[in-house]
Amino acid sequence: VWIRRGGSASRDEARKLFLDGKYAEARKLAKGVKVMYGNILEGLPGAPVTGNLSRMAAKLIEEIDADPKAQEALQEREASVKAKALPRLEKEAKRDQSAQYDLYKKLESIAKSYPKCATGRQCAVRAGKMRADRSLAQFLHREEERRAIASALQRAEQYEKNGLHDDA
Repeated sequence: VWIRRGGSASRDEARKLFLDGKYAEARKLAKGVKVMYGNILEGLPGAPVTGNLSRMAAKLIEEIDADPKAQEALQEREASVKAKALPRLEKEAKRDQSAQYDLYKKLESIAKSYPKCATGRQCAVRAGKMRADRSLAQFLHREEERRAIASALQRAEQYEKNGLHDDA
């Protein structure tokens, strides 16, 4: 019974966090309840009355994931972590033009992975501007091809070293 009370309290706290707009914290706490109480209390006296904590937590997670405000907040949180690499990539791109490709790919990745948040939308705009610049777009295409060829040659060299001459 004390285990159930602790799980119920955590689930209730997760619901409160969700209602307060603290989506990441609510999801993390609900996921912890889901994992911690996953089917361990089924069949115990009192379980049919209060329900399965793991299933209740899973339903709360589904509710959080379906909420548009939560989706945006959760995506923004993750996107902002990924976007921390952008200033470094911008600095590198000023020094070495081939780093423009890395910057573009990072912007594109963030935009595709997190389309429902402000950071994702900003990255999409920036990547779009890079594609719209004809000379830069041509450079990015050539750089992508150059890297693919360099990678293929490197694999062929490794196959040769390993005695896999047909594969090379």
